[in-house]
Amino acid sequence: MEPESGGKGMVPVFDVTVIGGGSAGFAAARTAAAMGARTALVDGAERLGGLCILAGCMPTKALLEASRRWHDSREAGLFGLEVRPVRADFSAILARTRRLVSEFAADRQKDLAKGGFRLIRAHAAFLDADHVELTHRDGQKSRLRSKTFVIATGSRISPPPARAPGGGLLGQ
Repeated sequence: MEPESGGKGMVPVFDVTVIGGGSAGFAAARTAAAMGARTALVDGAERLGGLCILAGCMPTKALLEASRRWHDSREAGLFGLEVRPVRADFSAILARTRRLVSEFAADRQKDLAKGGFRLIRAHAAFLDADHVELTHRDGQKSRLRSKTFVIATGSRISPPPARAPGGGLLGQ
């Protein structure tokens, strides 16, 4: 990474800077670094991993798998299998889901730390086409210059409204 002279000191220069450390951002940064680009990944979230791992895909898949297994066990008699009455322990299902999410998030955090790119824990705001201002977790500000930016900031959970626009119930 070559420094650029600036009024407030040296500004790091990258070939590729990815903003967002979720699944897409991680893949983009890892790919750019593997191709030899000087790469940074900027993510200011409290927890690294992105929505898919922390609150979307991973927990949903864990809950769906528990549901599928419960359903299959209820139909065991169709295959000549005798199963005690099946009872769902929702607190145990949630505990397993949280454990799986935590394990996967920890693995992703390790991958981010050793991904062959510079991981910067900060929020980014564009100053112009080549520069972002970084607000670090401790409140300090700095700048970064990059030839290319990849915006992979993902999504947010957004529950649907209880009523559709116009006042009718959803689904009517």
